[in-house]
Amino acid sequence: MAVLFKKPFVFLLIAPETDNILLSLQQQVIAANNLYLGCSIEATSFCTDKFQCSEQLLNKGIATPVTFSAADGLLDQCLLDQPYVVKPQDGAGCLDTLKFDSIQQTRQYLISLPKKARDKLIVQPYLDGPALSVSLYVEQNNIELLSINQQLIEQQAQQFVFHGCQVNTIVTKKFTDQQATQLANLIDRAIAGLSGYVGIDFILTKQGPVVVDINPRLTTAYVNLATNKQRNPALPLWQHLQRLQQQEAYYA
Repeated sequence: MAVLFKKPFVFLLIAPETDNILLSLQQQVIAANNLYLGCSIEATSFCTDKFQCSEQLLNKGIATPVTFSAADGLLDQCLLDQPYVVKPQDGAGCLDTLKFDSIQQTRQYLISLPKKARDKLIVQPYLDGPALSVSLYVEQNNIELLSINQQLIEQQAQQFVFHGCQVNTIVTKKFTDQQATQLANLIDRAIAGLSGYVGIDFILTKQGPVVVDINPRLTTAYVNLATNKQRNPALPLWQHLQRLQQQEAYYA
């Protein structure tokens, strides 16, 4: 979506990280000397790579599943016999995300794939607990919590299927606004360049939240947020656009 100011145009992109689609479109916007309303290119690239992102979170002391690259000799490593999740290193929305009940089943699946396909996958231990997400608006290190969402994920055979989000459910009330804000601040300090709409996906385990993904973009939770009569989720973006217009008028 482009907001038509005088050139440079202002863009808010809605696209998945898969196959670097979001990153590629963002690079095109910036290369054309337009203004992108979102994360820096570095942050988008970082969050797109789930393996790299996981390592950074672990280094910063943020709970996240230990992530293995299927390209790095995973078949020969000694791993616990437990359920595992296999998914693309740059996936979105449960795309090609599979659960296996044991390390043996996980390895058998990986062995069945061509090396080129296997090299694009990551493997994580499966975690019990409700799948939640936090929707944020970030601007110059100021973080506004928009909502806590329950992710509607169904398992069909081995495949996970994403059916969207719900806001203000019984499950989301188990995670307070204070906890969500604390988690958002930890993520913001761990990954430089987060800006605009940002989503944090996590599993609410008995030990606390375990971050699974960071989405450097507007997420599907916005569909439910848009019906919220208490707070318009587009308001912080609109206020940002007004400030940009004022700056443009000032320098004109």
